[in-house]
Amino acid sequence: MADGTFKNIEDIVLGDQVLSFDKAGKSVAATVEETAIVKHCNLITYTFADGTTLTATTDHPLRTANGWASYAPEKSANYKGFGNINKIQVGDSFVTTDGKMLKLVAISLSHEVSETYTIVRLSHGNTFIANGIITAVEELNPELATMH
Repeated sequence: MADGTFKNIEDIVLGDQVLSFDKAGKSVAATVEETAIVKHCNLITYTFADGTTLTATTDHPLRTANGWASYAPEKSANYKGFGNINKIQVGDSFVTTDGKMLKLVAISLSHEVSETYTIVRLSHGNTFIANGIITAVEELNPELATMH
């Protein structure tokens, strides 16, 4: 959270202040303007060298040392600002809130149906923190939304 406390993503509500980063990489407080709860059947659990784990949808963008990436970058193109990102692979390094890097050591895919939670839109920036890792909001690309 923007005040340095932690909250599970399923407990975040509209109006909460989260830590985000602007385009220059400076941390800013951002107000949660939209969240989503969706059932998915393809979730990825990323395991890092320090034991940290992060479970996300396959298309959820995460910040790596080489830029934004997801397990399914072709699907991430549906999100505003993530039309051309890298594919996550074991060995990638991920950016943490303190500027350090966490090395990815394992990826596991689950096909069980699970309820997922995400932040769709913030008042400032398009990032938030999940388990210490910089991740992105999942705001749909307006250009794609008008095509349907």
